[in-house]
Amino acid sequence: MFKQFVAAAATFFGLSLTAAAGNATVFGQEIGVTTYQTVADQLGRATPLRDAGTNAYSKGRMLESDGSGLNIEGLSKVLFIFDTQDKLVATLLTLPKGPMNDNVAPTISMLKRKYRAVRIQQPFVGDVEARFEQGSSVVALNAPHMSFDMNVTYMTRQFEQSYLSAQRAETERQKRHREASF
Repeated sequence: MFKQFVAAAATFFGLSLTAAAGNATVFGQEIGVTTYQTVADQLGRATPLRDAGTNAYSKGRMLESDGSGLNIEGLSKVLFIFDTQDKLVATLLTLPKGPMNDNVAPTISMLKRKYRAVRIQQPFVGDVEARFEQGSSVVALNAPHMSFDMNVTYMTRQFEQSYLSAQRAETERQKRHREASF
């Protein structure tokens, strides 16, 4: 089963010995370049895609899939996020960590071969986090200690900044609300 996961993940991540010059790609779709229509046409043949509304950070449309038909064992969710010009700005994947986190290290290794590793934190016990970059895109892996799943997020740096700014603003709003309550 482990070998099947590694083989499927290698196909999924589109590994090659040399990284492409553009942005990160997932399922053959380049982050920051591919359009909504291209994702719908190309991936809609392989997996059922559903409208998932409008993204709060990019203000663009979203498509969602359960990952079936994409030939990745255990892939349970895929969310494609677009900007207002219908460019793909983020793709979020939910995958199993596996028993004893068996799938985390091979996934990090595959991403390391394809993208420039910026930070990898793999404690014996605790949350595993990794960050990779290519072009104007970022790939972030997050495997929370108390979860059975890991998330791999492909995104443009601009989308990441929008997300982080909104998170900081929300944290500040909650802090002010809490302080006002006392």
